[in-house]
Amino acid sequence: MIQLQAHRGVCTEYPENTMSAFRGAICQGYKIIELDPNVTADGNFVILHDDTINRTARRQDGSVVEENRKITEMTYDEAAGYDYGAWFSPKFKGEKLPLLADVLQLARENGVLLKIDNKIWRFPEKYMDSFWQLLRDSGAEIGITCNSRETVRRAVQELPDAEIHYDGEVTEEVLKVLCRLQDHLRDGLVVWLPFQSNETSWVRVPFATEELCSMVKRYAKLGIWIVFRYEDYDEIRERFEPDVVETPGQMKPVKNSGCLVDMHTHSEHSHDSVCHISDMAKWQQERGSYGFAVTDHCDVLNCGREDVTVRIRESVAEVEFFRREKETTAKSGGVDKVEASATRILSGIEIGEGMCYPQVTEQVLGMCDYDVVIGSVHTIKYKQYDMPYSGIDFSAMDTEDLYGYLDCYLDDVFQMVRSVPCDIVAHLACPLRYMNGKYGLCIDWRRFEEKIRKILSVVIRYGIALEVNTSCMCENGTDWLDQDWLLGVYKEMGGQLITLGSDAHICENAAREFERAIALLRKHGFRNCFYYEKRRSIPCEIQYQRLPEILADGKLRAKGKIVIECSK
Repeated sequence: MIQLQAHRGVCTEYPENTMSAFRGAICQGYKIIELDPNVTADGNFVILHDDTINRTARRQDGSVVEENRKITEMTYDEAAGYDYGAWFSPKFKGEKLPLLADVLQLARENGVLLKIDNKIWRFPEKYMDSFWQLLRDSGAEIGITCNSRETVRRAVQELPDAEIHYDGEVTEEVLKVLCRLQDHLRDGLVVWLPFQSNETSWVRVPFATEELCSMVKRYAKLGIWIVFRYEDYDEIRERFEPDVVETPGQMKPVKNSGCLVDMHTHSEHSHDSVCHISDMAKWQQERGSYGFAVTDHCDVLNCGREDVTVRIRESVAEVEFFRREKETTAKSGGVDKVEASATRILSGIEIGEGMCYPQVTEQVLGMCDYDVVIGSVHTIKYKQYDMPYSGIDFSAMDTEDLYGYLDCYLDDVFQMVRSVPCDIVAHLACPLRYMNGKYGLCIDWRRFEEKIRKILSVVIRYGIALEVNTSCMCENGTDWLDQDWLLGVYKEMGGQLITLGSDAHICENAAREFERAIALLRKHGFRNCFYYEKRRSIPCEIQYQRLPEILADGKLRAKGKIVIECSK
């Protein structure tokens, strides 16, 4: 079975080489994490890829560090005074510079191997004794990357129990020498070859070939770096049969089966729902859901008229109550209405127009430990219209205003994804639910493709998930949100982070049309859908026994049984 190695942690969804990226990798099931140790002027070992902090550090006010600051010329206290998450997205504002000692402890506690990058061989010799001692004392499982026979010899001498990960010149003579140096022979030696792609065009060593890989596997485990697409991963598995593949996070480990999570539901704590959480749990269980998130509305535009925190506090408190009740019931061995609803319940929030009152948004997001935060836009200010679009009579608008409204809406969504630290962007084409669904208009939002791509580029760059919202998927195959087209654009742009949400306001709509949503994802080549827990994305690999046929217009012709494998 191929092991996946997380390059600098999971840096598709988290800022690279941070504790968040490493915890995310562990949560997603990676067993090997590659990271880049560096050393400060006062001899503290930190995690940072570049020689300078400039690319991944920001001042506390969010501004760019303009003058070059080399990590080796800074004390740890100086380097730690910067922010190492704000460059990636607002969600990770306040991320700290990790100490190697902290990552070693994390790895030991979670049973993962840390692969130390070979930039350690550039450390000043005066720091090397303390570096090796730190690794020896950590108790963590370690792999040392080496690019020469000399560095292999030193690593084996200093840390005899470590795996050796060799990425230097590869010939049969070199492999024989490496095996003589490494007592563990094949099990303790991994030889790495680069995979040829646009992203590795800069590489000056030979790329992986069938002949070269076959030779490596006679002496060592085979590692292939670095892979960004499942299509390439499939080719690598077939051609080279490697033991380890390195990825920044596009490829996800597969752990368990039967997981399907509804990440967008509402309860009586939303102004437009009367659904009890216990009833939703029973319906989700009947629909085969592994879990669901209660993401009640918090519309910050109402902050001048009411305390927008009250309903959310009540919602999160009720979810916590059900969690405690389930734990108590499980320990006692009894059965009650909560245990009868065995589906996992996650706490969340759908925060609307969060960009309009940033201080209120910050307060709301800081007051609870949510599993997931959904960002959305329900209200925009366009001419005389300043109410939620669910209450607008779009049939009274002329065509120019209909498109003008939608244009303004997309501008607001763009501002929302840029500024609100959310995990998921909800129902991207939501006004179409009313324009085309309720009023039967024929508004084509594809004329705004440039703006939609602009939104999606931020969503992808910030590691925000795109929701497939099934509330407008009808039995006749119609989807008022035009998500078939949207998924195609998102996938073509490199997007891979998808969640499913029924947007159910009544329990009967729990996990509605998820089978069709999964089929659409498979049609466009997605391998995973995701759920969130403690605001960390967890993948669920999609597999089929019988694939439902999706026509060109997105309609489902024949249903089949769907099997979903996932990480818990």
